[in-house]
Amino acid sequence: MNELKKNPVTTILIISNVLIHILVGFTGGTDGTLGYLNLIKWGARYGPAIIDGEWWRLIVPIFLHIGIFHLFTNMIGLFVMARILDMEKVLGSFGYLVVYLLSGIIGNACSFYFSPNVGAGASGAIFGLFGTGTAFLILNRDRLGSTGKDTLLAMLFIVGINIVIGLVTDGVDNTAHVAGLVGGFIIGIYVIPRQGSLFKIGPTTPGSEIISCKRCDGRGQLSGSIGTDFDKIQQITTCSICNGVGRRVVESTKKNTVFTRYVLSIIMVSVFVVILIMRKTTQGY
Repeated sequence: MNELKKNPVTTILIISNVLIHILVGFTGGTDGTLGYLNLIKWGARYGPAIIDGEWWRLIVPIFLHIGIFHLFTNMIGLFVMARILDMEKVLGSFGYLVVYLLSGIIGNACSFYFSPNVGAGASGAIFGLFGTGTAFLILNRDRLGSTGKDTLLAMLFIVGINIVIGLVTDGVDNTAHVAGLVGGFIIGIYVIPRQGSLFKIGPTTPGSEIISCKRCDGRGQLSGSIGTDFDKIQQITTCSICNGVGRRVVESTKKNTVFTRYVLSIIMVSVFVVILIMRKTTQGY
């Protein structure tokens, strides 16, 4: 529960998905033929409707799920993402939400391009967060040391298992999963602070730099986490005496540099989606 309190956007997303699923259930359910028809009414991805101009069907499906098990597994995945890598702190609440939505849109757009079938789910968005997390760990691998390497291997294992399950199970939208994963990774490469680029962190081994704790005037050690607030890069530090968590500006960047990168990511994804829709509108299924 404490993890959800520390990750407000993740908490809001989980609650929103659950509440929407309950509402959809009350209006006709989400299973079987009638359930699919009901999901279409609620805005599920449906190729012919998107070709007819209902482009919002690339966004709304991120908050719809086909059955309780589908909802449960996706919300567990979202919680795990918050738990093992704390991506909301790494990206900031705004950046985290942008990556989540853009990855989901990319996943839905690619799935729409290859199939007219009804589709829904947050899987593409969640895979996108895993992709962005992978980018973060790779870009900062030297500074994060063995902890970062272990986390990266754990993430790749989780992603690999999910992809294999998708390949051997009927009804799984593998296109949305892989597209969301790749999209999130590319966005992460573009927006995430990295070694020698947006910030300088001095020693590359976590725990090697002694810092001052404002809470108790003690001496703590660098914890290794990085956060952003659009115009500054901040290091999250933990005091070894009182365990207090503080923030210290590592290096200021040009104002709104990070925010601008997110805006440009939104524009580039929008262009990509428009191109896919226009091509599919011309080609048909």
